[in-house]
Amino acid sequence: FTTQKVVCCYYYYCVLLTNATMSATIQTTTTPQPRSNVHSSSQQQQQLLKQKLQNVHYVSELIKFELIDPSAEAMQCLQILIENFERVNSLNAAQNGAVELMCAFVYRCGRFLCKSAKSKKRANTFLDIILRLKSIVSKYLDETQVALVDEAYYAARPREVFRTTKPPKPVLFEYVKYIFVEQMSADPSLAKRQLAKVLKHCDQFDDVHLERYLIRRAIKHSQQKFDDAERVVRLMSKFSQNQKDVKKNELIVKFTDAALEEFRFGLEQNLSHMTQRRVSNARVIGELFSQRCLHAESIFSCLFLLLNNLEPFNNDFDRKDPIRVRVANVLLEKCGRFFNRGWQKKKLDVFLTYFQRYMRSKTLSMDVNNDAVNIIKELRPQMKICESFQEAHEKCVKMEERFGVVSSSAVEGEKKGSGGLGTLAEDEEMEEEEGDDGDDTDDDDDDD
Repeated sequence: FTTQKVVCCYYYYCVLLTNATMSATIQTTTTPQPRSNVHSSSQQQQQLLKQKLQNVHYVSELIKFELIDPSAEAMQCLQILIENFERVNSLNAAQNGAVELMCAFVYRCGRFLCKSAKSKKRANTFLDIILRLKSIVSKYLDETQVALVDEAYYAARPREVFRTTKPPKPVLFEYVKYIFVEQMSADPSLAKRQLAKVLKHCDQFDDVHLERYLIRRAIKHSQQKFDDAERVVRLMSKFSQNQKDVKKNELIVKFTDAALEEFRFGLEQNLSHMTQRRVSNARVIGELFSQRCLHAESIFSCLFLLLNNLEPFNNDFDRKDPIRVRVANVLLEKCGRFFNRGWQKKKLDVFLTYFQRYMRSKTLSMDVNNDAVNIIKELRPQMKICESFQEAHEKCVKMEERFGVVSSSAVEGEKKGSGGLGTLAEDEEMEEEEGDDGDDTDDDDDDD
């Protein structure tokens, strides 16, 4: 009856074990039958494999409840199954169920036999034999059977996991973590005063490790929540307002360098699980520019790096990956409104032209595409939105011809690896303006 309802076997065995403690006849009447089931399972090839697996399940559960002696009868059952597994010497022999039966038995009660004091020595020996036979018989087994043998073996003898215990952090390190995690959102002014004390300690004792940990914790905390980036950047920028304290000025410089290095690291790796981290880092860079801790040239360098195809940033091969468009949207949203005059306005126009071509080379989702289009319309209402890649490419080519910049495709063809998106630099603009002024003066001289 138990072999027909495998799900209820556990409860039946509990009842048998409870009654066996009061009457020895129950154990003697129930244990011989499963052993004969295992013998018949290996001898009668015409029996269905499902019935055989039910019998093996029945026997293995009785062994775990010690209704069958694990040192004698259980070892005999395992030996019979291993002998049948050893006889697999052809592809047809591998389909008779010997592999499945042995794996089911070892998977169900192999761990118990290896841990039991009565049977652990012989059980470990049998597992070594199974591992050795697997290398011999594996050429007759398919991938599913090989996976079954591995699963059963490692269920009975799991891999050893060596866990390294990390040394506890110093007290000041834990205090810095407490300031960023607990005090930053609760009371920013109190967090500022507490961090000032930590910086004073770093200045007095020249604690380089504590200062490095403070910057790393600030970068990590700014990437966790949406509002944390603004809080952390504002806190760091307030330290730089005191021009007399050199330590505080160095802190904001190191924090800015760490944020820019994190930006380049995301471009080099280009991993999908770092998407949110890279977007948060873009928010940090945008906030640093808003707090006047970064120059506009640094922002344009980050923007054009997103579109560059130079090493080590030529890993953007997936047309459905919108991460660079999302990062550019964040930077434009935070900093684009400030670029409305002089060379900054011209350079942003150049970037938006190239940015549209990059957008149309991607298969973007509706939300990312709409965000990019809305930002372009907000920054440059008169700029035409290109609907196709060909249209955007033609617009880029016309712009390059107008400014006298060699096209990126032509540069790649002439010199491999030295190509890039031709952009209008500030120096080139100044040279053009000076050239125009020089021509005007020459014409005046000629007229005279």
